[in-house]
Amino acid sequence: MSLNEYIHVIEGESQLVLTMPHSGKEMPEGFPNNLMLKNPEVIKTINAEVDNCVPNVTRAKEYQTASRVWTDIARVYLDVNRLRDQLDQYAIEDGSSEIDAHELIWHATMTDKKENIQDLLSKPYTEDEFNIMLKNFYLPYISSIQKLLLDTHSKHGSAIHFDLHSMPGAQPRHVKEGRYKNAYMFDGNVERGHLENGHMPDLILMDSGTREDIGNALIELFKDYNLIIERTSVRPEGTKGPRQAYFSYEGIFSLGIEIVGHNFEPGRIEGSLKYDNAKEKKFKKAFTEAFQLLEKFKLS
Repeated sequence: MSLNEYIHVIEGESQLVLTMPHSGKEMPEGFPNNLMLKNPEVIKTINAEVDNCVPNVTRAKEYQTASRVWTDIARVYLDVNRLRDQLDQYAIEDGSSEIDAHELIWHATMTDKKENIQDLLSKPYTEDEFNIMLKNFYLPYISSIQKLLLDTHSKHGSAIHFDLHSMPGAQPRHVKEGRYKNAYMFDGNVERGHLENGHMPDLILMDSGTREDIGNALIELFKDYNLIIERTSVRPEGTKGPRQAYFSYEGIFSLGIEIVGHNFEPGRIEGSLKYDNAKEKKFKKAFTEAFQLLEKFKLS
């Protein structure tokens, strides 16, 4: 089922709900849009922030027994994985003076150095324009996930939400002050390996740590495929997600994963020019097995 041309919801049969908030790259036609699309740096930023590999290497859209939700809207236009009040004065008229350039509505390009950052928007959105964006794209996405989780819990007595992302194989940095505060900056790719050595793993698992058994089972599964996986705990007070992401409610458990795009997303930042087909097959098998594990996992 499609809620509209850009938001897609498919109800499955199991306790698993899969979501992909950042895998789209579309610009909605006939809706407010202040992105300066004739600027090559704006286009580069839009493309760099698409989780291109997620639908392919997870095959989540085709995993029919799970419920699935995804958006085709580009993250840079409207990030459905952020809180609705995370807006500063450069994103919306009369917005917050607490600057965060890469939040619900992005207003800064992404590059490797602060001095190279440019404005994404020709001007801030009005409140009316923003409300149109909320009504048509943000609220349908969020409410559909909430409804699926509640309906799934009612049907099965439990629900597991698995939020799927990817990121460049590079260490992110943030601008610390000024108009572009908190904008992401990425240098070139780093070697595959462990974070403690300044490298990037294959996967980063994100959860609240309240159900270590689920995280541990997933970690062991991916390690069996000789994939390097690191774990980070995300607490409700530190999250930016709209559903207090990766926080467990009774009978509903939410966690996320970042696929680090070594040889999967050529050119996303300074990506490899060689796509690794053998590694893609390994990831597809691993994620199918991970979904099967989560469908059978007992929360009670």
